Amino acid sequence: MTPRPLPCSPRFLALALLLLAAPLRTTAGPLQNPDFETPLNSFPVWSARDTVPVGAVNPPATTITRLPGSRPAPPGSPAVTGSWILDVATRDHVQDGPAQGGTAPNSLVTALLANGNGRAYTTRVWVKLDASAVEASVRCLLRWQDNGVLQTPLILAEAVITQPGVWIEVTGTTTLAWTQSLTLARVDFEVEQLHRGASPTPPPTWFPTYQLDDLQLELDDDADGLWNTEESADPAQTTLPLANNPDSDGDRMSDDWENAHAFASSLPSAPRLLNPRDPADAALDPDADGFSNVEEYFAATDPHSAASYPGKPSDPLATHSARALLRYLALRPSRQQALVGQMVSDNSTEYTAYVACLAAQPGWGRWPAILGLAVEKQNAPLDISASVDHAIPYSLAGGIVQIKWAMWNPWRAHLATPNQQIGFPGDQNQIDIPGLLDPAGITTTNNTVAENLAARAVLLSWIDTVATHLIRHRDATDGAPVLFRPISEMNGSWFWWGHRTRADYIGLWNLIRDRLVTHHGLHHLIWVYESASSEHQHPSPQGAASASDYYYPGDDRVDVMTHNLYDDDWALGWDANKIYARYPKIYGVPQAGPGKSLPTSRDGSFDNRRYIDQIAARYPRMSFFIAWNSFYTGGGGTHNHLAILDNAYAEELLADPRVITRDELRWLPPRQPAALATSSDTLVATWQAPAPPSPAPSAFLLEIAPSSTGPWSSVTTTAPAATTALAPGLP
Repeated sequence: MTPRPLPCSPRFLALALLLLAAPLRTTAGPLQNPDFETPLNSFPVWSARDTVPVGAVNPPATTITRLPGSRPAPPGSPAVTGSWILDVATRDHVQDGPAQGGTAPNSLVTALLANGNGRAYTTRVWVKLDASAVEASVRCLLRWQDNGVLQTPLILAEAVITQPGVWIEVTGTTTLAWTQSLTLARVDFEVEQLHRGASPTPPPTWFPTYQLDDLQLELDDDADGLWNTEESADPAQTTLPLANNPDSDGDRMSDDWENAHAFASSLPSAPRLLNPRDPADAALDPDADGFSNVEEYFAATDPHSAASYPGKPSDPLATHSARALLRYLALRPSRQQALVGQMVSDNSTEYTAYVACLAAQPGWGRWPAILGLAVEKQNAPLDISASVDHAIPYSLAGGIVQIKWAMWNPWRAHLATPNQQIGFPGDQNQIDIPGLLDPAGITTTNNTVAENLAARAVLLSWIDTVATHLIRHRDATDGAPVLFRPISEMNGSWFWWGHRTRADYIGLWNLIRDRLVTHHGLHHLIWVYESASSEHQHPSPQGAASASDYYYPGDDRVDVMTHNLYDDDWALGWDANKIYARYPKIYGVPQAGPGKSLPTSRDGSFDNRRYIDQIAARYPRMSFFIAWNSFYTGGGGTHNHLAILDNAYAEELLADPRVITRDELRWLPPRQPAALATSSDTLVATWQAPAPPSPAPSAFLLEIAPSSTGPWSSVTTTAPAATTALAPGLP
């Protein structure tokens, strides 16, 4: 994560001060002493973990010290007031740190009760990791009771900080609603480096020293990330957003985003470019990159930088077809559309059962836009050949292919025992990722150098085999791109690569990527990062949680940022749409389905319409979702109905105008045009229609750019020739 500016631009804040006479920071929030300007010995204002009994009882060794000093103001922001910060050191537990609150009667409980039930709050706090730390997941949590019963902690603010020694603002918005009565409320922090295991003597780096300043929990009734005190109740105001509407001008761009990007710079002479009370700015393109503000909003890119644009590839040598598909996917949310997909895990039966049969339904059947396939299968480390056999005709028919890889254990795959899961992706034995990445340079107590060398040889042979079949697909489809999703659900602990250190996971990701992209030259791959949404917020009041974005390898390593989502209501308890908007990447769900509470959750009654309805309501940045395949458990006795065809309202889902099926895709892998001509700033392209299998496509695509470095754009037409400007954006 990079340092972020204040959520409101300095110009906006200055105007707020003038019109509302409201300070930048107020003392109206429920928390006491948020700037640490008064002594800490005023319990229960701020005290060490476990002085308020909410779980663990062992006294911590943590030292909480009020130090002289304050964080520096970000460039262009108002001056920071106050001269004290809070230093938290000598930690041996994730929750070691300051806490405020407790059971009623308590000042925090009293303040929250006074505000009323069901109110939304936005929290902001500045955090600086000790310079010796590498990174950490940072969360400010509200632990609370409803009528004496502990509830799932609310994430008030969170961030993955990867820059130690730098002040970072950590933010979040959530709603507090109780059923009977609020009887406990406590704010505390979880700061840790994710790792595997619960060692009685964990390394100190797992729980790094950190500093806090300027913590504020304030009412935000429209939950747009701006405090009520920063907004207005007066509709006549021309630049201040309304306090009761997260999108005051109805242009589909949130007020906090428009405020954060109102000016291209902090210079006094810089003109206002985005205004939360002006709907006309949605169509503007201040950085002249061919994409409007509303397109950049949904793509989470910077509207003031032409170097940041929707669908920018992580691979600078990405093929024309990969670039075109990336842009197509990146722009679907701004069109209020999402692609539907269907996963196939068993190539021998499931393609026919869940994909072909779905398309063959009399009167309403359609092909999913995306076909999900796998490198491995249930009883073998590789099944990529059979998957590519399905992928080739699907790509030629105009569909999009995604291939996932749950990699087997390379140390023990040769010992594979199906019933015991030896060698399978869930086999946790002999794992030594540093030794796998550098087998000759690292010797561990678990493995010998020879064992790590052997495992690396196995892994590289698998990657090379996968490359062979990806090349076969590329050559057979004239370069059709592939969404490639390796080593997923890394923030869970059920796979051998899961819940390791961030360095271990990213090192493994880079090994796979570099072997395929650099060594084998596969520049048509679109790289998909997928985490486990269930681990981001643990449902247990004392359960350990793992941020879904903690293992993100970086903007230059990832094209698509995703998580799985299995839930009966298809609703998460945390704001995935906002968390994933911190990354300028396409957002999707490559594993979708009802929850896991058998048998009722997967009995075939799941309403397929819920996917697109919840995308519109909760995940408006989502470009696609791929329903998982149905399968049997319990020795074949329990049928888990996850496939689209196995659940209710499949016809209605596919017919929904917001859902894109394969026949509705207006994208095809570009074919070599029959003729090209340029005149001034116009390119004229003439090409022949390809002849893929039925159903015939209804559009043709060519990607163009003024030079080999871009910016790239595309034209889609049903005619044999087209004339277009160089950077019109995608259809």
